[in-house]
Amino acid sequence: MKRRRGIAVFVSVLMLLSVMTACGKSGGADTSQTTDPGTPKTETKDEGKTEEPAGSKLAGKINISLPGASASVWNAVADAYMKKNPDVVVKVDQKPADGYTEWLTAQFAAGVPDVDLVANNSVGNLQADGKFMDYLPYLDKTNRYTNKPWKDSLDLKAMGLNIEAMGAEDHLWNLNFESV
Repeated sequence: MKRRRGIAVFVSVLMLLSVMTACGKSGGADTSQTTDPGTPKTETKDEGKTEEPAGSKLAGKINISLPGASASVWNAVADAYMKKNPDVVVKVDQKPADGYTEWLTAQFAAGVPDVDLVANNSVGNLQADGKFMDYLPYLDKTNRYTNKPWKDSLDLKAMGLNIEAMGAEDHLWNLNFESV
């Protein structure tokens, strides 16, 4: 149980970083970053700890709106991420499972939604319209927390992903980050 929760927290932090660095919004939240999200950390000589390169400080706001999600896990993820990135505010706004699809669809119908992390598996029409971030191009980029490519930082098999079978025209709109 602790391992599952730990994996969920780890993958969730990775997802938050991915959303923060790759999903820019017009208006709304400031998701700016001064360096490429793929920039690896540098290691300090005396402590063996890693630190962000100069100018890579993250700032902005992340809104997590998931249906019936585990509030304790997501709030722990939010607190840990804000502790690591003090200029980032993470808001966890759980939504009821009943009516979630309609709520999410209405967010996009109203314009640019004020949500960053959502469960989008029930809105295939919005996926087909390219309303969500395509994670596939980011899997080859360096994860700033592990200094390895994202595809090597995640357990893709446990997530049900076979990226080797994906072609140039494929997209990855979903990452299974709660059930693994």
